[in-house]
Amino acid sequence: MTELPIFAVGLFIMLVLAALTAMRQKEISWQIVRCAAAILVNWIAGTLYVWRTGDFTPWHFSIFIDAAAALAVMYHPAGRVQGCIGLFYLFQIAFHVAFGIRTILHMSADPIYYYDAITYIAWAQLAAMGLWCGGVWMGDFLHRLRHRHDAAARRARAGNSRAAP
Repeated sequence: MTELPIFAVGLFIMLVLAALTAMRQKEISWQIVRCAAAILVNWIAGTLYVWRTGDFTPWHFSIFIDAAAALAVMYHPAGRVQGCIGLFYLFQIAFHVAFGIRTILHMSADPIYYYDAITYIAWAQLAAMGLWCGGVWMGDFLHRLRHRHDAAARRARAGNSRAAP
């Protein structure tokens, strides 16, 4: 759990970006907020469980909170990126189940590999949220860039003196 502060900073940046994107893009705002909230609540629940129990491999608890987060994210997804974030939760659930089976059967299960895999998937979720929000902002920028000259030409044809050069 040494990377906990670093992940918390990444999570905070993702939440700020998601909030700014939701305020800017009204038609998909509830999907972005719901997805960011699912990631945040999932992370808080998992972190509190680890701190409370001292169990750094809470595969049995994580199956349930990841399944709830996957349902929240995958309920009417807004697009491929949101579906991808839900798929990341399914990957995490698969890792929890595999680790749990190996633990129950007393087979050698490496908790460091398990924890690293779950952490990398969580970083991928944050990256996907960042790409989703960045894509919204880039799409808006390109739309304004394409149509800026059209508006200037319309104003010039209408005889408006404020036409852009």
